[in-house]
Amino acid sequence: MGGRPQTTPRSFVNDLLLRNLLLDGAGVEVLDVSPCMADDTRIKFIAKINRSLSDVLPVLFLSTPNSKLTRSPMILSFTVEQHNVMIGHDGNLAVTYVKDEAEKDHIIERVIDLINRGIKYNLSHRRGLEGMINEKRRLTPMSLYELFPKTNCGDCDEVGCFNYVAKMFSGETGFDRCPHVDGAAIRSAVTPVDLGWRIEFA
Repeated sequence: MGGRPQTTPRSFVNDLLLRNLLLDGAGVEVLDVSPCMADDTRIKFIAKINRSLSDVLPVLFLSTPNSKLTRSPMILSFTVEQHNVMIGHDGNLAVTYVKDEAEKDHIIERVIDLINRGIKYNLSHRRGLEGMINEKRRLTPMSLYELFPKTNCGDCDEVGCFNYVAKMFSGETGFDRCPHVDGAAIRSAVTPVDLGWRIEFA
């Protein structure tokens, strides 16, 4: 039988909730664009997200490699391909080493997507984050290195195990290049929440 697909009352309520909670491009205002101090052929920008992010930043901390989360004020920072990204609890967003206006727009779009994934995660996972946050705060390249064979065999195409661990910890390479450790376990230690998100640059 044709016609409109059936919508259960629960999914209808969820759709209404999400429509009111999720961000779109109109929820972000670019406040400043200026030359990047480290490279004047690049730009940096500051924007304002029109939403408090205190509830979302802990989830984003758990889902992004090489991220840091300060408590007071709450600020999330991480690096993606030389781009330093800082997101504040009050919605402030700052990004450095941006190629041009098109890349700025792309980054804003991807940050909105990341925040929306965090909002959706929070709807179904309201507990248990503090323990994971404390574990991730204690994680260092050296503690990860202890999980590796330390044979420096080169099977990961790096000169040694620690080089691979350092690159993996900083987000420069993937979690599955060493055939001698469980990549899923390493990924779970570095990013205990998987939001299925990444930024890809041309």
